[in-house]
Amino acid sequence: MIDGHKPNHTCLACGKEYWACDSCDKKISKTWRMACCTEDHYKAYLAMWSYGQGQIKREEAREVLKAQDALNWEKAPGRALIEEIMAEDTAETKEEPEQPREEPAKADQVQAQPNNRQGYYGKKKKHW
Repeated sequence: MIDGHKPNHTCLACGKEYWACDSCDKKISKTWRMACCTEDHYKAYLAMWSYGQGQIKREEAREVLKAQDALNWEKAPGRALIEEIMAEDTAETKEEPEQPREEPAKADQVQAQPNNRQGYYGKKKKHW
């Protein structure tokens, strides 16, 4: 029991069970308390999720997880992902440099497209 309450959540970052009041989340808005036991663990969870989605680089996620000492989270649901993020770069895991992205076409480089709107019988539609 925590503060007289039975745990009703499991932290998505560290795996610890904790109690959080659900009524505020239902009435006001969703908060970090629904997902994690502390705000810092929520930041770590977001870093893991963002890395898993390819939104941030491993170095960014590693920096957040190091600040939380995530390698000591024995019951963490994402333990394999934590180990992947925290692993030192070796020749096999070294990420290739990011390829430069193509610049989007500028307005003067875009070719005009012909009007291909056709009616039922193949004739151009009249716009009334």
